[in-house]
Amino acid sequence: MGEPLMEPLRKRITVPCPVEDVLDLWKTAGTIKNYESTVSRPGGVKLLPPHFSEGPSGVLRDLKDLGVLDYIWDGRIQMPGIYRIAFGLGRGGEPCSL
Repeated sequence: MGEPLMEPLRKRITVPCPVEDVLDLWKTAGTIKNYESTVSRPGGVKLLPPHFSEGPSGVLRDLKDLGVLDYIWDGRIQMPGIYRIAFGLGRGGEPCSL
């Protein structure tokens, strides 16, 4: 689930970040539509995430449920370091030079 959703964010997002930043990049890249189309391809995703039908906000909910991201007190998205590094995202307070 992670890599196809995170690729459009690689080296473009520094966390914590506003939810809108993620949604805008997903929209520009057609991420949600492309992810859905992988279901019909041989070797593609076999099951869509549980809240996929809710659109991008449902996908964010599923990523939160998996522990890939969380929301901090002001509503911005935060991500544990292990995922942030694996997906090539920057960390607040440092330039994104991955």
